[in-house]
Amino acid sequence: MSSTSIERGDIVRIKPEWLDAGENAELKYVVLQDNGNNRVLIRALDTGLPLPPVNEADKDWLVYCGRAYPKYEPEQIPSGMNVYIEASFTIQNTGEHKTIEVKVNEDLIPWGVAKFLESRYGEITGLCFHFTREASD
Repeated sequence: MSSTSIERGDIVRIKPEWLDAGENAELKYVVLQDNGNNRVLIRALDTGLPLPPVNEADKDWLVYCGRAYPKYEPEQIPSGMNVYIEASFTIQNTGEHKTIEVKVNEDLIPWGVAKFLESRYGEITGLCFHFTREASD
């Protein structure tokens, strides 16, 4: 797969020649969005950090490693599929904007995510989803 065909949802690594000194060459990233002009937004995976780093990268700097998730919209997830989604929303009573990762499976289907989030945070607005990865657990 050529670097120009890298798209949202792909798992990638940064080519060694584009790494900063001391950077982990084995670290993988998920492509969050295509910013145009051969640039994409990537987020580090498996860092153990509550807010993994997000960076913009040139597609030519990246090596394709696989897909993070199937190309489904949230309402099209087949029953029983376990995936993680990133849910972005605003808490109505505080105006605070949050982005959290939620596991979606047969117990918490995507249209149930809003109900889950409202039970946790109160009334929310502006909810949108982005897949992050398939769940292996």
